[in-house]
Amino acid sequence: MNRMSIKIATNAWRGIAALGVAGRGGYLWEDVDCWWRIRKLPATVGSFARMTYLLSEWREFRNVFDMRLRQQRTSFVARGLFRVLWPLEPTLHISTEDIGPRMFVEHGFATIISAKSIGSDLWVNQQVTIGWNYDKAPVLGNGVRIAAGAKVIGGVRLGDNCIVGANGVVTKDIPSEEIWGGVPASRIGVNREHKLFESGS
Repeated sequence: MNRMSIKIATNAWRGIAALGVAGRGGYLWEDVDCWWRIRKLPATVGSFARMTYLLSEWREFRNVFDMRLRQQRTSFVARGLFRVLWPLEPTLHISTEDIGPRMFVEHGFATIISAKSIGSDLWVNQQVTIGWNYDKAPVLGNGVRIAAGAKVIGGVRLGDNCIVGANGVVTKDIPSEEIWGGVPASRIGVNREHKLFESGS
């Protein structure tokens, strides 16, 4: 048996419990397939095994899973059981209620995701802050990618497939398919190649 097979086999009982808590609704299974594709893992592995391996290998995925349970209005007791069996990444905080499918957190250390709403295909790295400024919070479109250390604060809007570069501080709206960076962030390019969301798909 290879390492992946061993991980899946030894954690299957915890995977069964997670499946029992989550069921088959919501965006969870789109997240599973998204993470699997981005991590370039074997396409022949089934959905339950994929979920179990992702939960066992990446704590960030556990936080996304827990967020989906909250979206599905899963009971406090069931979510508590999930957290006992699969401890979360303690420095990754996802408090946004309205988040679309296929959310990927590559590295979740010291990251806060607290927006008014987020579309599909969000990609976030470590030490990112997406947060409120008094009574206003960001709105993120589809396919947004936010690199390490970036800050997106207040009532700004990020268009589809835009990219915020590492350590950028966003204080203005970003149009779709633009790349912004710097402090304060400004336009530094156009996203022609790394589109996470395909219009009309």
